[in-house]
Amino acid sequence: MSIDLAGRSVLVTGASIGIGRETALRFAAAGCRVALTYSEHRAEAEEAAKRCLGLGALDALATSLQLGDEGSGCAVLKAVVERFGGSTSSSTTPG
Repeated sequence: MSIDLAGRSVLVTGASIGIGRETALRFAAAGCRVALTYSEHRAEAEEAAKRCLGLGALDALATSLQLGDEGSGCAVLKAVVERFGGSTSSSTTPG
């Protein structure tokens, strides 16, 4: 089964290195808008965002997410909605 993800917006946590980075790159190659979060590796996240654009992402945003800070998650959601549009409701199924 193949799902067309082109034009979708995705948020990948821990996307500055490792599995998170590779996941973000795959979404980018599928033509998604990609928001990448990081906690410590800002330069790596910004580089990954640039690479996402090079792979075909419609847009890419690197933003800090500090799980111990309650307001950080809200700030990430606000930044993503402002940048990519849409609402703050979430969905786990394509549609």
